[in-house]
Amino acid sequence: MRRLRLALGVLAAVLLGACGPAGPEFYGAVRDPVGAPEDFTLTDQHGLPYRLADRRGKVVLLFFGYAHCPDVCPVTLSSWARVEQALEAEPDVEFVFVTVDPERDTVERMREHLAIFSGNFLGLTGTDEELTPVYEAFGIFREKMAFSNSAVGYVVDHSTRMLLLDRRGQVRVSFPFDADPDEIVHDVRSLLKSSTRIAIRVEGAWARPTAGSGPGAAYLSIRNRGDQPDRLLGARSTHCSTIEIHHTEVRDGRMSMAPVEDGMVLDPGATVTLEPGGYHLMLFDLKEPLRVGTRFPMILVFKENGEIPVEVAVRR
Repeated sequence: MRRLRLALGVLAAVLLGACGPAGPEFYGAVRDPVGAPEDFTLTDQHGLPYRLADRRGKVVLLFFGYAHCPDVCPVTLSSWARVEQALEAEPDVEFVFVTVDPERDTVERMREHLAIFSGNFLGLTGTDEELTPVYEAFGIFREKMAFSNSAVGYVVDHSTRMLLLDRRGQVRVSFPFDADPDEIVHDVRSLLKSSTRIAIRVEGAWARPTAGSGPGAAYLSIRNRGDQPDRLLGARSTHCSTIEIHHTEVRDGRMSMAPVEDGMVLDPGATVTLEPGGYHLMLFDLKEPLRVGTRFPMILVFKENGEIPVEVAVRR
């Protein structure tokens, strides 16, 4: 029945296409509004850091589950294995399984479990403090249920929908755990075709420590790898109320600083570095002081490339 529905859907798309241009058809539930969640850093099954922002330019299938799950989670991972096979190891697609059971899902446990399904799937774990904001960002339900009269000890009730993120890191489509793999493949391919590759690369984001509520200053390098100009319009963060682009100029031993009203132009192939004595991001009304050794999320907003999350390290 599902294959028949898929065939009919493809036929309908062809007929619609004959009548005029149309956007991509999705079999999953389209998420509205489309948005890019805050960046996060967790640990994969190889013990390496995984940053969501580093995956810009890829389509990501994301699911929240746990290795001891006997039912829903292995069904999802088995479905992913079929999707991966159908996509023929497409390099711009990534399968990411985030634990809802960090107490038992160690790096070793995640590596052993995911290897059953594919050597390419990524399993992410971390501390409760690291994982909780990730659950909140994606609207994931998670509740530990203990059973004193059962050998299972406890289970974790959790959300069961898989999420599809486009090349910009935006959640575009969701599927139930038992979705038809052919329909998932169709939607992944639609995202690969309809999502523009990210041309902006952000590196080396850092900020100075502050006392009290600031203001603070953040610096970074931006490279435009595309063949079209872009413009940095601004930034925002949950760590402060306002972020402004400022420019400092030193001439004849005198410093002058002013806000940049129309953003920063990024020519094709150019690298712009925000650094002391030049362009920088001013952070106002910090919710807590910036302390050496900590990190906080920030989203940069570009005219052409949209929103790009970064993680800012606080250092001297």
